[in-house]
Amino acid sequence: MTAPLALVCFALVLAFGAVRLLQAADWPSRAPRAGILAWQALTLSVATSLLLAAVTLALPLLPMRSDLARIAGITPREIDEHYLTPVGAVLAGVGCAVAVLIVVRLVALIAARLFRERRQRARHVDGIALIAASHPDGYLVIDHPRAEIYCLPGRARTVVVTTGAQQSLTSRQLTLVLGHERAHLRARHDLPLALADALHRTFRLPVFAVARHEIAVLVEMQADDSATSASDRRDLARALVAMASTDWSRTTPGLAAGSVAALARVRRLAQPSAPTLQGSFALSLTLSSLAMLLLPWVLALVPAAEANLRECCEQPGAIAPLETRRVDTPQITVSAPYRTTWL
Repeated sequence: MTAPLALVCFALVLAFGAVRLLQAADWPSRAPRAGILAWQALTLSVATSLLLAAVTLALPLLPMRSDLARIAGITPREIDEHYLTPVGAVLAGVGCAVAVLIVVRLVALIAARLFRERRQRARHVDGIALIAASHPDGYLVIDHPRAEIYCLPGRARTVVVTTGAQQSLTSRQLTLVLGHERAHLRARHDLPLALADALHRTFRLPVFAVARHEIAVLVEMQADDSATSASDRRDLARALVAMASTDWSRTTPGLAAGSVAALARVRRLAQPSAPTLQGSFALSLTLSSLAMLLLPWVLALVPAAEANLRECCEQPGAIAPLETRRVDTPQITVSAPYRTTWL
């Protein structure tokens, strides 16, 4: 029972403690790529902890107990003794059902979202192909008064620009916004967004809702940084203001330049670029993320390791007496007047 409780407690500490520290930190906005990885590590660690808590409850009923026993150098009976709860097989069955439900729901949600977005993008591309004109710079132009620029990830890898955006933006601003959208395409920002949404819909905990929002903002900030240099930041900020001021409800299945956290991004771009993370801080951040991802597995395997150490360190019993063996003595026969003797 120790492993499930430890895993649940670890998940709660991350979900209600670490999330507040990460949300209050200012370094993710200075290094959006590192911030995205940190939020992903946090949410994946929470999800893994909850999943492993269910698996460790169900372990006495799972076929993998024999494999785990062989790897740990103990018997399956010892696995049962260290993982079986006082409730017995009933709670183990509940844990098995919960683990299967989590895995099936998470995989189904990710697959459904990717399939749905792929189909919507394909339909959208087929639709705009009838009215869009190809620009020599490698994007599609739609005749529409609303200022809008967005990209369609996946196989299409297309950037769409309206004539309203061309009229609202200067040539330099348009180039910067196009670079922003192409940065989305190169980084495949639709994938971390799909994962964050699937985790939120699977577990329905506040930490996943916060992470989904923060990742959505950080991918936009990362695209901003990829598209601009220190001298171009204000031009991109003006372009965001021009597009964000348009009253519209986005229905396109893509990533739009001015659709997420436009005000926060404009304030960020209006300021001088902040210094990047130092090497020591980046190293500690990497190690912390790896620790968050590995610690749930360590907590899940602690009972098996404890059983192995207990067997190795167990005091031996009384030494068994040596086995008495019968030794055949050769017979020597001596001729008379001597008689047969035994050595």
